[in-house]
Amino acid sequence: MITISPKLKVINNHAYANSLDLAMHFHKRHDDVLRAIRKTLTDCSEEFNLRNFTEITRRDSRGRWLPVFNLTRDGFAIVAMSFTGKEATKWKEAYINAFNEMEFQLNQKAMQSHNWEQLTLRFPEVAETLHGTYPSMTITYALGRLTELGLMIPPISRNQIISLIKNGKLKGFKDDRQWCIYTDSFNYFVKLRSGQFA
Repeated sequence: MITISPKLKVINNHAYANSLDLAMHFHKRHDDVLRAIRKTLTDCSEEFNLRNFTEITRRDSRGRWLPVFNLTRDGFAIVAMSFTGKEATKWKEAYINAFNEMEFQLNQKAMQSHNWEQLTLRFPEVAETLHGTYPSMTITYALGRLTELGLMIPPISRNQIISLIKNGKLKGFKDDRQWCIYTDSFNYFVKLRSGQFA
C-alpha cells in the first residue's frame, strides 16, 4: 500500500506533475521518463502538446542545466499509460487522487479569495481595426476570456499570444496602443485549447 502521496506543483493556480517526481515514484531513470514524454509529443497533436506539456530546465547538483517537463493531468495520464506493472498502477491511482484533491483545493481557494466582480470583468472589445470594422479584441480581454473558460492549462502569457500573432498562427495586429486579436481567430484558438478540433 502506498503511503506517500505524490507532490504536485501549483503554477498559476493549476496543478502539474513533474517528470523528475514521476521518475522517482515509478522507479525509472529520468532520461527514460523524458523519452516516454518525447514519444508522446511525437504521437500526439500539437494542440494537445501545447495544452499539457511545458518543458523547463533545472540545474543539477553538478551545475548542468537539464530538461524537465511539467505535465497537466491529461499529459500525465497519457504518458503514464506506458508505465506497466502492479506498482505502476498503484502510483497512477495515487497521482489521479492527488490531481483530484489539488484541483478541489484550488477551486475552493478561488471561490473564497477572488472578488467575483474582478473574475467577470469584461474588457472592452476594439470596434475599429486597421482593416475597418472587423471584430477584434485586446490581448488582455483574450487572456481574461481564456481564464474564465478554464483554458489556461498550461498557462499562456500575453507574450506567447503576441508571438503567435507575429508568426501568423493567430490573426491579429498592433495598433498605436496595444496588440489585438481578431475574434474569429480567437474563437478558433479557444477550440484548439479546449480540444474541439475544427
